[in-house]
Amino acid sequence: MNIEISKAEFDALPREQQVIWLAADGKTDKNISQILGISTDTVSTYWKRIMVKFNSSSRTEVVATFLRQRFEQQMDRFDLEKRQLRSELRARGNTEQQQVIASVHLTALMNALDLGIMFTTPNLKVSFVNEQLCNLAGSMLLPKEVIGTDLEYFLAITQFRPVGSAESTFVRVKALLATDLDKLTDQVEMSDGKTIERTICRLTMQGTLAGIMILYRDLSTAGSPASGTRNAVRDILVERAMAHLACKPSKQRTEAVLTLKQLCGALKANRALIGEVDLSNGTYNICCAWNASGEDTFTDNYQPVPASFFPWLKSQIKDKSSWVLNSLNDIPKSASMEKAVYEEAGVRSTIGISFQGNDPSRAYFVDFSSNEEHAFDPSIVDVLRPIQTILRTVIADEKALTEKAEF
Repeated sequence: MNIEISKAEFDALPREQQVIWLAADGKTDKNISQILGISTDTVSTYWKRIMVKFNSSSRTEVVATFLRQRFEQQMDRFDLEKRQLRSELRARGNTEQQQVIASVHLTALMNALDLGIMFTTPNLKVSFVNEQLCNLAGSMLLPKEVIGTDLEYFLAITQFRPVGSAESTFVRVKALLATDLDKLTDQVEMSDGKTIERTICRLTMQGTLAGIMILYRDLSTAGSPASGTRNAVRDILVERAMAHLACKPSKQRTEAVLTLKQLCGALKANRALIGEVDLSNGTYNICCAWNASGEDTFTDNYQPVPASFFPWLKSQIKDKSSWVLNSLNDIPKSASMEKAVYEEAGVRSTIGISFQGNDPSRAYFVDFSSNEEHAFDPSIVDVLRPIQTILRTVIADEKALTEKAEF
């Protein structure tokens, strides 16, 4: 039994326990009196009190009992510290895994958008760039080859640059940093003939510069109402991806509802939901939802899919991967069950996507619907699809994190 005590701990002990410690160390009453600066009669008095408290007539038995109790207390403390350390390591591991997952999904989202995006560090080294920005700038380098380089160097070796009186992107970045503005936006003609909307944003964290974000948007396809909706959806997805990346795992569901709400605004939809379908046993679950009326939607309440409806739902979610329905009149007569389901839910038009989770037996869908007939542009589906890279964090990978945390 190895029990150690520091001088500070010893000095803080009551006098009776100091006497026992010294006796355990082989000290006689005379030695104890000299060390503690008391008389031997006082030492004897302490021993009498100790014997009464321990209900014993043997000093050896008292010392053994005292040391055993101290040892057990020490082991309890070590066990508590070990449990606390294990809990901290598990929490840190969950956080790190969540950050990795969110980072991977953010990168996938950024590459899925036809919007050029770059992030830099405060000293203007490239920390992230997507394929679209490299293409719009005419870079011969791959994104992974650009990361870590100086922004000025990257822009200097690109093929496509602003022409005429337009300032270079690097000059615009320096101009932003010289002001108190958070953002500069302009339109520039590039040397390849494209018109680019260029946005440069200051990124701050707790009042300190954290870096710069550069956005390139190709305006050559702009002009139609559909393009305006597509651009609005893109902007929302970029903003919401950043919000999901920054928030805690426990807040992902709340952020997902806000994402649905903002996308409904862009799509002019009345309601939206994220659902899960178990393709093996025919059940479905609403993971989270938003409704303009404020009406509550039951979530995390697994329900069986009607047998007559399940084959259609399975094909709709698993095989089609997207759908656009602008009017119930577009539903063929042979699909009367499907039409009845929409009518009962008050849906007159809908647009959505589906995707597989980590488990092949489960599929997830995101559906935006309106209680009026709508003219959803089918091309918006492609712009909307990157939302799944956000929602994988909220749904599929959230379960893995929860299981790990419980373990």
